[in-house]
Amino acid sequence: MYCLIGHIEREFIEVPIGASWVEASMQTSGFNTARGFYIYTVQGGCVMELAIAQFWSSGIGSQGTTVVDFERKSYLMEVKHAKALLCSEKLALAAILNKIRASYRPIDSKLSTLSKDPDKLPSGKQTLALTLTYKFKLDDGAEVKPQIPLLNNCI
Repeated sequence: MYCLIGHIEREFIEVPIGASWVEASMQTSGFNTARGFYIYTVQGGCVMELAIAQFWSSGIGSQGTTVVDFERKSYLMEVKHAKALLCSEKLALAAILNKIRASYRPIDSKLSTLSKDPDKLPSGKQTLALTLTYKFKLDDGAEVKPQIPLLNNCI
């Protein structure tokens, strides 16, 4: 599919009965400047609507189209009961959890001024630094990938 700035591209996808989760990936190409995208999904019955749009500020200086490849990798089902019509069957369900997502609040915060000249605004005002301290424990070999959605890839 092709995404133009300010245009919403919609796709309707048939969802298997009983699916409660979809894993998907999106790959973009056809541009050489930073782009921001808005992705929205909603499911009604057995159809999922996928809407993708570029932010209005995407690709400043370039009004070209962006190629977006969207791939659904798998659907997960919620199993409530199972029936075998011809004979009795034993089910051996298994799940492996290898990731956890947890939200943490800082236990301490400090606001300080940055002292160097490059850290001043054009008006001469000094910029500030916010240092947040978090407390958590990790097992040996664990990996951490911090995400700060409110900054929306600004840093």
